[in-house]
Amino acid sequence: MEYTIYCDMDGVLTDFDNRFRYFAGVTPDVYEKENGTEEFWDLIDNKIGISFWTNMPWMPQGKKLWSYIKKYKPTILSAPSRNPSSRNGKKKWIQKNIPNAKLILAARQNKMQYSGENNILIDDRSDTIEEWKSKGGIGIIF
Repeated sequence: MEYTIYCDMDGVLTDFDNRFRYFAGVTPDVYEKENGTEEFWDLIDNKIGISFWTNMPWMPQGKKLWSYIKKYKPTILSAPSRNPSSRNGKKKWIQKNIPNAKLILAARQNKMQYSGENNILIDDRSDTIEEWKSKGGIGIIF
């Protein structure tokens, strides 16, 4: 049986939380709670811009995970923000760090169209994993 591996980017391969903390001085959760969702995304998309995404550091275990799964030709399945800078920034990050990787950018709810019996998702969000599994896929929380 052949499997298709999908791997999330933010929180799995890249360290979204530490990148955000670098600019805001607090974690994303704290910032969003204090300032609201609109201001949270405004900071990332408009005040910081594309460099937020292009210069994202690897997660501590992200490179190790990628080195293990790359032989299976995984697809990066990542949710962009509403601003085109995240799409462009994520593409540039992939080109710089794992240039031969296939990238699909899909809103979180649209990720589920890739779920299926032989499809594996590696993700950091338990709600995403549970929904993936409910659609017939195999989910691995990372």
